[in-house]
Amino acid sequence: MTKIVVSGATGRMGSRIIALSKEYQGLNLVGGVERKGHEQVGKDVGLLAGIGETGAKLTDKLEDIVQAADVVVDFSSTA
Repeated sequence: MTKIVVSGATGRMGSRIIALSKEYQGLNLVGGVERKGHEQVGKDVGLLAGIGETGAKLTDKLEDIVQAADVVVDFSSTA
């Protein structure tokens, strides 16, 4: 089981990756990352992506979650 974190989790592509992660049995979504102070921090990323509760939370500190992941998928923006 590959554990993934999605950076840029609430954006168009990040949300899509989160939604698709539910369709692959070999993936385990462990969290999402957004910019510091994002208004959705602490919420379930599955709910934010429209796939229901996943137990994976949104954070604004990658360092808090990176150790739990095998892979970080980065669709963040510099803007």
